[in-house]
Amino acid sequence: MDIKSYGVIPDGRDVGPGLMRAMAEEHHVILRSGVYSTSPLDIPSGTTLELEAGAVLEMIPDFSLYEPVYTRWEGVQCWCLHPCIFINEAEDVTIKGPGCIRGSGKAWWDAARERRNAKEPQTELERRLAALNPGYRDMPGGGGGRQAQFLRPPLIQVRESRGVRLEGLSVMESPFWTVHVLFSERVTLEGLTITNPSDAPNTDGIDIDSSCRVSVIGTEVSVGDDGIAVKSGSGEPGIRDARPCRDILIKDCLVHASHGGAVIGSETAAEISGVNVEDSVFDGTDRGIRIKTRRGRGGYIHGLVFRGLEMRGNLTPFALNSYYNCG
Repeated sequence: MDIKSYGVIPDGRDVGPGLMRAMAEEHHVILRSGVYSTSPLDIPSGTTLELEAGAVLEMIPDFSLYEPVYTRWEGVQCWCLHPCIFINEAEDVTIKGPGCIRGSGKAWWDAARERRNAKEPQTELERRLAALNPGYRDMPGGGGGRQAQFLRPPLIQVRESRGVRLEGLSVMESPFWTVHVLFSERVTLEGLTITNPSDAPNTDGIDIDSSCRVSVIGTEVSVGDDGIAVKSGSGEPGIRDARPCRDILIKDCLVHASHGGAVIGSETAAEISGVNVEDSVFDGTDRGIRIKTRRGRGGYIHGLVFRGLEMRGNLTPFALNSYYNCG
């Protein structure tokens, strides 16, 4: 298949609309070497997107392209900016190859730093989100900046989906959380290399959120927040959602220079159980194993197994904090 016929050409123009047409019609799409600039992508069921060596899928850092969608942001369902790559209510999706997905995160990080202490929306886009989320001031907050309603998108979000596989990719420069698995089951993340600068705000490597039967295998993470985290919703909204996180395997992974290597929480509202972390290395992470929650977040946490782990240069190998507070 010649995807050039869909206008998918590495020439700096937005390939997003053409690439989505190609995936809907051809189902197996291959990106050859080159840098492909794209607006946000919705990946349909039954799709294989393959990035060959030298292929870079680069998100366009124009905030206005990321139209609001209803999903979960820092543990609360609300309207937020469209994930860069969105696998939503889909089945049997594979994104693979030695190529790279790049989020052009610097523009987002700089804007987030400008809003770090803002208590109100600053721009028209943020005021739109505030109007869509009328109760946002009372929603539980993390460190991402909910009060400003600058609700940055994850680089890849898998939501309400089944049979999803991400394999072999380099994933970098995420605007916010990098790979977010939400309300999904039978998801495999294997052989990924996930990289964000250590000072990039809220750029968790992998967040497994209210999902079941998720495996993270042979993956390397170096990011500006938690490395590989397991979550189940925040506070009263998460308790109402009642979507637990269960049957999670993290194996043969390497986490560098992150806030935590294997992390439980701090969004723990709907139960977390059956988490196995095995045969992995946490090298220079602030904490190795990090379990955190705070009053009001609730949740029964049980069936956690950590075995065969190597810790190098950590501030502490194990931290358990039930009074966690950002900052």
